[in-house]
Amino acid sequence: MAAVLKHDIETLLVHDRPDLRDGDRVSLQDTKDELYCEVFDRTCHPLGRASVYDILSGAKRLEIEVQVLRAKGFPPYGLMLFFDGTKILKAKLRSASYLCQLERRDQIVSWTFALDEKGGWISAHPPFDLETDGLC
Repeated sequence: MAAVLKHDIETLLVHDRPDLRDGDRVSLQDTKDELYCEVFDRTCHPLGRASVYDILSGAKRLEIEVQVLRAKGFPPYGLMLFFDGTKILKAKLRSASYLCQLERRDQIVSWTFALDEKGGWISAHPPFDLETDGLC
């Protein structure tokens, strides 16, 4: 995502949940905030994990995989996975255990979207699934 690589907060927020945009805008402008660290700067991340920026900028061949997840009685979700295609086997991305291994090694980033009542896709969580259990 070019918006992450350019630190373009406003473009990121276009894809954010509408009810979170104002708060996330403040967070993404504060270099000590957890969301800022998660997206842009590993040096301030409390767990020392790679930031989204690190993963995207370090990719030799950045790829995006989109998976539509369906469960009976629930609206569909779209899972976007961002990764280095030279290191990750795309064919294995449907495996939950493989995704967990990649996430633990800071090699993949996810962002989940939900289908809204108007038929459009909106972010289901904060940007890049921060504050969620992740892929595991």
